[in-house]
Amino acid sequence: MWRLIVCAWFAASGLALDNLYSHPRLIALSPTHHKWMNTTQVHGLMRDGQRFRDITDIQELLYGCSQTLSKFPTTVSQQAIVNPLLKQVSQEAPRAMLTNFTRFHNRYYNGDWGRQSSEFIYTLVRNMFPQVNVTRFQHRFPQASVIARVEGHENNGEIVVVSAHQNSINQQDPQNGRAPGADDDGSGTVAIFEALRVLATSSLKLQRTVEFHWYAGEEGGLLGSADVVQAYASKSVIADLHLDMVGVPAQPPAVGIVTDYTDPDTSKLVRALTSAYTDLPTRDFQCGYACSDHASWHEAGVRSAIPFESQFIDYNTNIHSAQDTLNTVDFTHLLKYVRIALGFVVEVAGTELHKTLQQKASESMHSHGELVNGVVYGILTVPAEGNTVRLDSNAGCVLTLWTAQLTTDRVSYLRHLNIISRDGFAHAISRLKLLETAHRFAWVRPEVRSQLFWLLSELVKVSAHGVDQVVLVLTRQVRSGDVTQGNVKLCWLMVRFAQANYTWLSTFPVLVATMVYMLGRVALDHSRIPDLHTAECELATRLLCEQFHECCMIGRDLVRMLQDVARIPVFHDLWQDMLQQPQSLSPLFTGIEQLLRTPTPPMFLANRITYEMEARLRFILENLPATSYSRNLMWFVQRYLSTPESESLFSDLIRYIIGVFHPSNAVLASNVVPRYVFLGGLLRFIRSPVVAANAKLALFYDWLFYDPKSDTIMNIEPGVLIIAQSVDKYTFMTASFIEFLAYESDAYLPELAPAIRGSIRLAMQDAVEKGVIPSIMPIYEHPRIEVDIRQNLYHLFPQLVPPAPEPAQSEASTDDAEPAKDDDAMLLDSTDMLPPVAVDSETTPEPPKPAVELPLPIAMPQSIQTVSAAPKTSIALDPVSRMFQEEFGIVDTELVPEIPTDTGNTNGISDMTAEGGALEDAALVASAEPLPEISVEQVLEDTSLWLFGSTLQTFVDSVAAAEPDTKQIGRSVKEIVYMFAQSEASISAIAHILASIFSDSLDMEDIETNAELAAAGESSDGLKHDVLHYILTAAAEYAHMTEMTNSTRRVLQLLVQLTEAKVDVGFRWLLHSVINAGKPVQYARYVDQYAEGTLQAALVRDLGVLQEQFPGLFYAVLPQIYAAFPDAFPGCRGIVKSVVALIDQPQVYRLSALIARGQLQLFGHRQAAITAIIGMTLESDAFEQVCFWQLLNAEVGGDEARVAGIAHYLLLEKKLDPADNSEAATGLLALLKATQPAPSLLKSLFTYVAATDNSDVGVDFSGNALTAWLRTSKAVLLNALSELAPSTLSADMVQSVVSRWLERYSQQLDDKDRYEIQQALVPKPAAPVIEVPDLSGVERSSEHRPVTRSQKAKEDNERKRRISNSQPISRQQSHQETPKRHKNSSANSEGSDSSSDVPMTRGRRRRNGRNLTAGDDNQSYQSSPILSSASSSD
Repeated sequence: MWRLIVCAWFAASGLALDNLYSHPRLIALSPTHHKWMNTTQVHGLMRDGQRFRDITDIQELLYGCSQTLSKFPTTVSQQAIVNPLLKQVSQEAPRAMLTNFTRFHNRYYNGDWGRQSSEFIYTLVRNMFPQVNVTRFQHRFPQASVIARVEGHENNGEIVVVSAHQNSINQQDPQNGRAPGADDDGSGTVAIFEALRVLATSSLKLQRTVEFHWYAGEEGGLLGSADVVQAYASKSVIADLHLDMVGVPAQPPAVGIVTDYTDPDTSKLVRALTSAYTDLPTRDFQCGYACSDHASWHEAGVRSAIPFESQFIDYNTNIHSAQDTLNTVDFTHLLKYVRIALGFVVEVAGTELHKTLQQKASESMHSHGELVNGVVYGILTVPAEGNTVRLDSNAGCVLTLWTAQLTTDRVSYLRHLNIISRDGFAHAISRLKLLETAHRFAWVRPEVRSQLFWLLSELVKVSAHGVDQVVLVLTRQVRSGDVTQGNVKLCWLMVRFAQANYTWLSTFPVLVATMVYMLGRVALDHSRIPDLHTAECELATRLLCEQFHECCMIGRDLVRMLQDVARIPVFHDLWQDMLQQPQSLSPLFTGIEQLLRTPTPPMFLANRITYEMEARLRFILENLPATSYSRNLMWFVQRYLSTPESESLFSDLIRYIIGVFHPSNAVLASNVVPRYVFLGGLLRFIRSPVVAANAKLALFYDWLFYDPKSDTIMNIEPGVLIIAQSVDKYTFMTASFIEFLAYESDAYLPELAPAIRGSIRLAMQDAVEKGVIPSIMPIYEHPRIEVDIRQNLYHLFPQLVPPAPEPAQSEASTDDAEPAKDDDAMLLDSTDMLPPVAVDSETTPEPPKPAVELPLPIAMPQSIQTVSAAPKTSIALDPVSRMFQEEFGIVDTELVPEIPTDTGNTNGISDMTAEGGALEDAALVASAEPLPEISVEQVLEDTSLWLFGSTLQTFVDSVAAAEPDTKQIGRSVKEIVYMFAQSEASISAIAHILASIFSDSLDMEDIETNAELAAAGESSDGLKHDVLHYILTAAAEYAHMTEMTNSTRRVLQLLVQLTEAKVDVGFRWLLHSVINAGKPVQYARYVDQYAEGTLQAALVRDLGVLQEQFPGLFYAVLPQIYAAFPDAFPGCRGIVKSVVALIDQPQVYRLSALIARGQLQLFGHRQAAITAIIGMTLESDAFEQVCFWQLLNAEVGGDEARVAGIAHYLLLEKKLDPADNSEAATGLLALLKATQPAPSLLKSLFTYVAATDNSDVGVDFSGNALTAWLRTSKAVLLNALSELAPSTLSADMVQSVVSRWLERYSQQLDDKDRYEIQQALVPKPAAPVIEVPDLSGVERSSEHRPVTRSQKAKEDNERKRRISNSQPISRQQSHQETPKRHKNSSANSEGSDSSSDVPMTRGRRRRNGRNLTAGDDNQSYQSSPILSSASSSD
């Protein structure tokens, strides 16, 4: 004990301790050879290179400390986690640290140099890694050991140690000699420091704690490690990896594995790590007793291993001398041990959780798939910076592996994905492709898209197979002609991903070509977004210049794309090289003709059409007849082509229809709309002559370079048919196309004009030979085809038509020649097709001449010009548009359907109220005057705002700050609203100031996400709100008051004026009032502030906005809003329109269930409102109609009165044609089947047949309904048939309809059904008039009531006639044959034979003493004819 006290004193005073060693020390030279020695003897062991341990103070450890060995991994399984870490390993930090570390004279543990060197390590670790807990471990000598601790996240009480020793010694003069110790053990010291750096700067979260130890006093007999091991005797240490001398390799290089005094399993793991993460072999050898500090752990019973720099322990002869310097260290070799250390840390410290994940993933393919699904979902939805994720039982089986709450981030989820993947990420990639091909990908949140691209970048880093296909799919979701914020952000993500992974991208030729084509097509859309436009153009030109040979696979549409962008500066030089120096781009590229002769593969043409657009387009082209496709086409144009920017899509759509969609023979033979008719209908919506020119070129582009060996006739067929089929009615259209072909054959590429004419000629000849049309002579000989058109035909197709006579020259024809060219804006000469320079808009610009003379002057399409859409009131229609107006009955240009510019209206249904009229703007105009157009600065000068002082100006300035603080602005705006409500400040002025902040760059709130988080239990502090949220929160404090105070009125009028200023207040206030506050009166009072506003009109507007912006939230809150305003919903067309606009089948089921439970009502009981809603939906998309009828059936089905009204409306007023309105016909049929048959329904069906002139259409529909009723409600149907009032329907008409029904459906009806139907149609005779008979001359009978002789004779004759004809007696007739008893004769009938009073039935009837059985009836069923009206009258 005294020895320890003295040591502590000398250590505190900084004095050398060699004098202390004058006292003997117990030195272990082997496990069994222990010897007491003084300082001189110990130094002698050092000089001789003898390995030893100083065990004077740790004898108890040798014999009393033993750790329990934990289960240990011996194989490598975490490469996916380790490999990203290895990419961060660098020589920079180890080289810099070792340079300074070797400047100490020596690092002798018992001297001041040793103390300073340990302080150097401590200070460096503390300063560089403040997140790491670093401590000094003091010994009885000056040099301290240094311990850096990285806490574990699950089992932080279990410790994994990575160690090295820091001291150095000169073997000849231990205390004073120069000892840089670069290899022994400066190399191990800096190696574990680099491992710590990589680990500390990563986001890796290990399960166990990892400690990095730099031991003191190793050369003095493992003194430092012995003290540390003794101090850790009560702790759970899993293993130690010790690095001692790792910088000087032997030749050939190898990793030496020490096999003595180490743990075999740990050494086995080190061998596996070496093989996995280095290119070096391993060599086993023995180091001897007390070789290094790992021995201290081994003696304590803790697993340990030591990888050495070579297989020779004494290979580096410079150690323990002044020659062990920095220049002897091979840092490349040293870093291999850093890789081994990182692998060791991940395998051992994280093995428990990883094993659990792996076991779950290995249970079955189903478990693996669920696990991957959950992890991928986590990556895409967890914020990048990490957050507390609330997990539930529905999030996938992956969630069972963690507790209810887990702090994680996307990197953690990615690490889990690496662990569980068993198929090279194939399942994860398939899930990503499924997400990207979803029709509603455009509704995916921006943050999810960002996470998606981050995940793709990480998968690229680990070389996951199939990522290129995922990116290829994503390029289709970048919409052409769409400059909305969501699409622009998607473009940015795509460009940045390609820039960051350019080397990887360059290895996939198809992806390179697709990326170039996509970027070229969207670059023009973003000309007003300079940064994005520049990035797209630079990336596209870089790919073209460096990968031009791969881009040539695009074919001729690459030329078409480059013509559009050739005026953009970065593309100009490339275009010139293609024309003048083609081989400078690729040795295999011979010229532009090579591209033009190559057909564009369908995959590139389809790339510019999103999956949603493709599905809608194919539905029309594969299912709809030519007579009813127009309304679907109008809907398509309204959704995708309604803005000026989207007009570039016309050409892409035409190229898709021509080059991708090739209908099957079955479709060609059916009545489905032909492609050429659809294309003509599409052309009528083009309003710009430039777009029309590009569309026409897209239509005939393949004609210009047609080759039967490489091109397909299906690309030519639409153009051939549109020319041939238009000649009779629309001769001008045929002439227009022929002129276009004639012009382009000479002007498109003058150097190749003969070849182009030959291609056009070959295309038409091939079309004639293959039967597309029989001949072009009907076109040539048509009387309305002018001579010049015939000359063009002969010029184009001399082998198919004779020469045309020369046109007669006259002044009139000469004068008309030039205007004829102007009439068709699509026929432009080569100079007209060059883009114009910037000139005064009031002057007519002259086309500029090319700056460089081109040897191959290809005409440039005008699509590169900036052309605004023509005003709706004056549309200049080309001949094609005029023709299709006439085809669809649109004669006057004023009747051309207007295409709304608001892309939010995603269907063809106009906003209608239940009252039958459109929602006029006046219905929602506030009583206050519109806000004047003045600046905020002028508003602030309003004298009514004096009481605000500088509050308003400060508020405006805070909004204009470079990085506005939304929360601070929100608090300020609440104070402004409070002051405003209690003052007389101008409402317009405050509205101006508040509205101004919404025109700036402040982010708007994602209320859908906030609603989901709130539902999951997230506190309000964790939600991200916008400024409008704070305005509404302040307003709510006044709006809910019981009485309508002045403050309440002012606040509500403020909200109204904000609404007029185009701020989306309405739907937000609706949600705040009904959902958040649960006080619908707040919203009702807000609506009352409108001069002519109604609650229903306001709900239509606000629910429509909610549905457009947040469709998921719209359907979620719909029941609550209905509960708040139940009278406003039924029969409201605007609300129904919003409900069906973006509905899907799961939502249909949910809403149907709510309707069934009485928690939602959409249609009401007013017949006029229901029929108005149905009429509105007849022009909707087919899918929306199907969903609409399912909802209608859920509410109305079974209600005879409402169904009868619907049937009358559709069948008799609308003359429903199932071929044109198949969705409505199907829905009505389902309604009828769900309702009991009634005379009113039968009347509509029978009258419908007559209204359709007894056509098969009417009979088929009515027969379907009658047959369905016969199967489900037979008795009710027969009764309804028998109750049809003859006064409303003639017997002949009913008999005719029923006869045709029975005839057409004879296979579905048996004889019994036919017989019963016939019997039901027998008219009921009038009830007999019973009078008191004259008893004189009348025979009496004891069994029957008295009748006259004439009556009796008539009844006997009738009975005999029926028996002879084998015709059964009906129930009504049997009752008629037995007249009712007199009331006063009932008592006399008692005791008589009861069988005489039983009515006759089909089962058993008494006739002349015999029973008629069912068998007899069956015979009569087969022999009974359909009763005629004459026989019925009998």
